[in-house]
Amino acid sequence: MVAPVPRGRPLGTPSGLNTASAAVQQAFGKALADLAAAHVPYDVARGTLEYVVRDGRKIPLPGGPGDPDGDFNAVYQDIAGHPGADPSMGSSYMQIVTWTGGSRCPQASTLVTYSESANPASPHAADQTELFSQRRWATGYFCPAQVAAHALSTTVLRSR
Repeated sequence: MVAPVPRGRPLGTPSGLNTASAAVQQAFGKALADLAAAHVPYDVARGTLEYVVRDGRKIPLPGGPGDPDGDFNAVYQDIAGHPGADPSMGSSYMQIVTWTGGSRCPQASTLVTYSESANPASPHAADQTELFSQRRWATGYFCPAQVAAHALSTTVLRSR
């Protein structure tokens, strides 16, 4: 049985979607039935179900299934079977780079979506996941002067 189409809110995305199409209506009905079978309300906020747990805190995850749906942040989670588990696939490292006129150093924003440390005691166990949740970025440094100015520590390795 196909679940009824909810009334009251017009479908606004994706832009140009032909909601009168029988194929679209069938796909929408199947999606609603899949949600009902998983005991997920159709109008639940995404971050309520798609999240990770760090230090006992729920951190909502943005994103979607990725291309071909046009989502920049791909997040694949088994929200029905393992809510709060780390995604099985999706965005992990993202980087946006640009150069401004006359500068040899790029301006970069980066993000390790599930943070840099798997050690729950580390201060880096959730820091970038929090940024990802808030749709914010970390600044990336590439030129020697930038790296030196923002280094937390330095280790020199020498060959024998």
